[in-house]
Amino acid sequence: YGAGMSSSTRAIVAGGYDGSNEVNIIDYVEIASIGNALDFGDTDIKRRNNSGFASPTRGVFAGGLTPSVIADIQFITIASKGDSIEFGTLTLKRQGTGGGSNSIRGLIGGGSSPFTNTIDFVNIASTGNAVDFGDTTQNKRYMPIPTSSTRAVFAGGYDSPVLINVIDSVE
Repeated sequence: YGAGMSSSTRAIVAGGYDGSNEVNIIDYVEIASIGNALDFGDTDIKRRNNSGFASPTRGVFAGGLTPSVIADIQFITIASKGDSIEFGTLTLKRQGTGGGSNSIRGLIGGGSSPFTNTIDFVNIASTGNAVDFGDTTQNKRYMPIPTSSTRAVFAGGYDSPVLINVIDSVE
């Protein structure tokens, strides 16, 4: 239930759920080596169901449950360990969002509380509040957002109680 992000050398998970409570743990692994995850730092608050994405240098995670639904966006510098830092806020509070990015722009899509089709964007290199980018064709949450340098794909998802098999894309 944590947000995943990576550079070419590190993979990171921020937040999550331990089976009974949200957590504020940020863990990382060095991609080239085998071994257990190590402590990177902590998120600002305990959270789960948040989404994440990264540029080559900065990791960003957004939204989630604390257990209240939040609009908070935080960031880390991937090459140096430490606690997350305030980035800004989403256009609305939500959890279960998908996250994806190229090296410049991050997208946060869908989510719930209430269910939404909103897509927000942030410029990863600068902090600030998210801006409305557009909408997916229907409300959905828990969707992966694979990306290339020019396109993001909002694949599947869930809109209680229905699993969604619609794929949306944006340039």
